[in-house]
Amino acid sequence: MGELTNTPAVESGQVPAWPLRLSFVVSAFYLYTLAWLGAWVLFGALALGWDPILITSGSMEPHIRPGDMILVQQSAGEDLSPGSVVTFTLPGSDGELITHRVQAVDSRGRYLTKGDANPTGDSTPISPTDVFGVPRLLVSVIGLPILWLRTGELLMAGLWIGATAATATTLWPRSDRTLRVPASSVAVLLISTAVIGTAIPSNAALSSATTNSGDSFAASAWERFVSVVGGEVHSCGVNDEGKVWCWGRNDKGQLGDGTTDDRTVPVEVTGLSGAARMTAGSSHSCVVKDDATVWCWGLNDEGQLGDNTGTDQSSPVQTVGAGGSGFLTAVTDVAAGDTHTCAIKTDGTVWCWGRNDKGQLGDGTTTNRTTPAQVTGITTAVAVGAGLKHTCVATSTGTVHCWGLNDHSQLGDGTTTNRTTPTQATGITTATDISGGESHTCAVTGTGTVHCWGRNDKGQLGDGTTTNRTTPTQATGITTATDITTGAKHTCSTTSTATVYCWGLNDKGQLGDGTTTNRTTPTTVVDETGTGTLTGILLTGAGHNHTCAAHTTHTIYCWGLNNNGQLGNGTTNNTTTPTPAVALGRSDAEFVSVVGGEVHSCGVNDEGKVWCWGRNDKGQLGDGTTDD
Repeated sequence: MGELTNTPAVESGQVPAWPLRLSFVVSAFYLYTLAWLGAWVLFGALALGWDPILITSGSMEPHIRPGDMILVQQSAGEDLSPGSVVTFTLPGSDGELITHRVQAVDSRGRYLTKGDANPTGDSTPISPTDVFGVPRLLVSVIGLPILWLRTGELLMAGLWIGATAATATTLWPRSDRTLRVPASSVAVLLISTAVIGTAIPSNAALSSATTNSGDSFAASAWERFVSVVGGEVHSCGVNDEGKVWCWGRNDKGQLGDGTTDDRTVPVEVTGLSGAARMTAGSSHSCVVKDDATVWCWGLNDEGQLGDNTGTDQSSPVQTVGAGGSGFLTAVTDVAAGDTHTCAIKTDGTVWCWGRNDKGQLGDGTTTNRTTPAQVTGITTAVAVGAGLKHTCVATSTGTVHCWGLNDHSQLGDGTTTNRTTPTQATGITTATDISGGESHTCAVTGTGTVHCWGRNDKGQLGDGTTTNRTTPTQATGITTATDITTGAKHTCSTTSTATVYCWGLNDKGQLGDGTTTNRTTPTTVVDETGTGTLTGILLTGAGHNHTCAAHTTHTIYCWGLNNNGQLGNGTTNNTTTPTPAVALGRSDAEFVSVVGGEVHSCGVNDEGKVWCWGRNDKGQLGDGTTDD
């Protein structure tokens, strides 16, 4: 009775040694691999405190497949950027965990997510409190046996159990054979170690996935734009690295490129990175950076930049603290009206600055402020929207509170009385997002409906009439809204199906339906050809008489008035259908956020840079000039 050894010859009736040796190596590879997979999971789960999660669907293929195991490091869900892979609990479910990629961050700090293999994004925005954690390690195929048992594939589970038992039998020492591990098996162990564990540092390992439609999310650094805002005649977009680009009118420096030159294509805002939130007023723009500070540029005649001066700025300046002491910090959201600005802090308080002739700053006075003043009585704000001369917030309890000009009942309290302190809008109890137009206000509720109030002469409330409303009224036919944006006299909403609906004034084509006909009920925005429906939209931002939208391909589409280049397409021609904005010197710019001012627009790209276009007479493009 000897060891398994090579023999020079094979006697009659004996089994050759080489098949046994081969089966030994194959069996060793199988069990070593299986054991090493288990060791990775055990080490990650116990030593590092990571949670093992079995993947059961193919929504993240090809990088994460059914049967793979991911190890997730629990996280508070803050500061995730577009491109990050995140594991979260689906709101309204019984604790079901889903692992998808962040596509964009909305104005409330919620994450818009999508599976790499899914044709459309997830219907429900994810708040940081819904985040379970961030995947750190991917271990391939180890969970297949469990998945087979769960899904009733008993044949595959049985084959696996049989193969494992047979392998163990092959390797187990018998009376006529001792167990011996050859050097080749050591090599097998090292190779298996290299191929079966895939580390996921931050979002790097999974950040270059491609969807079924072929849309790559590994575009070069500054090109991926995820949100958009509109001013009066300018627009801005934010990318997923926090850079901002703006376009349109720049007479007041509202594009932030250091000039007052109008721009018909996006220009990058000077010296700004880390942009997380953005807003645009008539002729000024502001961002909240990832360090929770506020930076503004453009027209400053009423102190709307909050830098304790009345001087226009064509490049970003930091908003100071209360009374001019230090700087405003711990900010989560910002909204700009005509010539005033308001911000929410982490403690739920609201601070406003700029013009206050109608009480739009909410501090109980009508005194203009060049530095932030605290709004009276608000301590639970989660979203803010500013109109021409009024301001509204949604609170953590779902109520809406407004203050300022109320000549058309835009405060929603059933009166036309101006308010210098907050008054509650009637009948709204589940608000999740809010936006203010020239003289109307709209809110999205937790059930996906849209409710509007105030002036309705052009149908901007969407209720099928042109009758002003002193209290909130439901817009017709919208049941899956995820965000809301308002222009001077038009309103647009993105839905969970990634389509856009607009209603109200349409004389410049700002509704994007291929016509210039006003609409009193929501109408679908058409695609670039004018024959289909615009799909794949993450967020929208309305300017005075134009609208821009950020697409899942991180392109910005704009439509409507273009007299100062606020559509960013290189012309000054109005359009009634969406056209892509083109960054200065680039034809493939991809945005993550976009806002529209009255005559300019700005976008933030994926490096946190800001690009602006349009009118620049007050430096609203932020490029250090006053060239349009």
